[in-house]
Amino acid sequence: MASLAIRSTALSAYRAIHQAAEGREAKIELLEMLLDGLAASLSGIRNAELSGDSGARQSHIVRASRILVGLEKALDPRFNKELTENLGALYKYFLRRLNRISSQDASSTVDELLGYTNTLRSAFLPKN
Repeated sequence: MASLAIRSTALSAYRAIHQAAEGREAKIELLEMLLDGLAASLSGIRNAELSGDSGARQSHIVRASRILVGLEKALDPRFNKELTENLGALYKYFLRRLNRISSQDASSTVDELLGYTNTLRSAFLPKN
């Protein structure tokens, strides 16, 4: 009887660990998709500017802004308060820079933001 209880407890613990790992993998996958989408939108801003397509440029700015708002809302200060505050400040900085892109040449700003996006990818996503 005791061995059955031990097996049941061990199985429950294994399931909890497995679910936590799956949850972490899903979060990493989502972060990767969002950062990829942000990088694609930033590149789209540059390409639209080069081709003179102001509609596409604005569409990419809106998409990048929405991704950043989503990233900011997903921050959880219970995880790491300092990291959350720093990432929140970085996402707000991105948004301020994107707002300025609407009224000026985008290439240097896009290059800056793409650099930061690539740094975030390197810091938070596993190397494949």
